[in-house]
Amino acid sequence: MTYITEEKLGTKSIYYRITTDAQGVEALKRKVEIPLYKIEKDNIVWFVLYDDDMNVLSEPTCYLNHKMTTKSFTTRKASANALRLLYVFLSLYNYKVRNLNLERLNELIQFLQGTSLNPINEIRTFRSNDSVNNYLGIYREYFRQMDIPCKALFEEKTTLQEFSFDNDSTGTIERVQYINNLRTTHNI
Repeated sequence: MTYITEEKLGTKSIYYRITTDAQGVEALKRKVEIPLYKIEKDNIVWFVLYDDDMNVLSEPTCYLNHKMTTKSFTTRKASANALRLLYVFLSLYNYKVRNLNLERLNELIQFLQGTSLNPINEIRTFRSNDSVNNYLGIYREYFRQMDIPCKALFEEKTTLQEFSFDNDSTGTIERVQYINNLRTTHNI
């Protein structure tokens, strides 16, 4: 059996992928951190993501510091944190960002929610459906800007929503929703 656990060190999270044998004895434990650094130089804030061997992750770092230059610091910081989690997930499972399919996207969503198919429930951070949907939105923009293909992430459905006016007349509006977004009170 393989599962994910999370260790909190202050505000920092370190993740472990643990594989056990048939008797439940730990056979393999992989530690993943994906450090994120905020570097200030010449009044410019740079966000740099590293893998666990302290090699710069070039695609997300380029995106955060070159493609997002017109975005606010808060938006860039939120994107940096979301991308860190994406790359933690990828590293835990030894996946490549350009090979995400529907099955892997569903695993990512479970990881973001804090469930991650963990039978002993040792993930410490649980995220709401709204938060997970926000992360998915950040990933969509990142994939779009960096030309990373992922059909599953961008799959949409169209629905018709009825509404009424004060004068008792009604109308419909066409809404486009991403299929893999989680249900919230806003999109029931």
